[in-house]
Amino acid sequence: MNRYIEELSTYLKRLDPVDLEDSIDYYSNYLEDGGFTTYNDCVTELGTPKSLANKILADDSINTIDGSRMDNKRNHNSTLSIWLIIAAIAGSPLWLPLAFGALMVIFGMIVTAIALVVSILLVVFSGFISSIIIFGWALIHLSTNFMLSLLLIGVSMISFGIVLLLIPFIIKFSKRLIHWIQKTSIWFYQKTVKRNNAEKKRG
Repeated sequence: MNRYIEELSTYLKRLDPVDLEDSIDYYSNYLEDGGFTTYNDCVTELGTPKSLANKILADDSINTIDGSRMDNKRNHNSTLSIWLIIAAIAGSPLWLPLAFGALMVIFGMIVTAIALVVSILLVVFSGFISSIIIFGWALIHLSTNFMLSLLLIGVSMISFGIVLLLIPFIIKFSKRLIHWIQKTSIWFYQKTVKRNNAEKKRG
């Protein structure tokens, strides 16, 4: 049992010291009270230390998200939570097609989100570069073609202003997209990952 708890403690180093101590004490007492003395007994009851740790870390990240505001810290926690949930699903004893399907959906959402954000950024960047080029051309030809240059300067300034206005929208959209992926990942995690008796009692 001691070997199992030591390995579990090693995998849970990411946890806050108080949460780490609480988790170790809980599972130590559970194994001791249940008479699970050998390493194999512990694995049979709780799963491998790594798979159990993955679920504990995923649960902790979900609780952290639920208790925080929608700010930069929460956005970072959402991203971390997605990867911890993926690790928990991948390391759980699920029916293979179910686990594979859940992981493919989550990865598909991540790839789609990245492609969408990159596409928007490319459009905005193109608009920014185009505005600079038009503005520069207009300044060069201001003395030879005053009216056209003045028109183009106005157009470039409008385009540049639109780009600046879009930046906060893109940031907010990206945060919302990450949050949506995280919520969907949590749903798959809660529906697919099997809980052992100790986890059910702990709640």
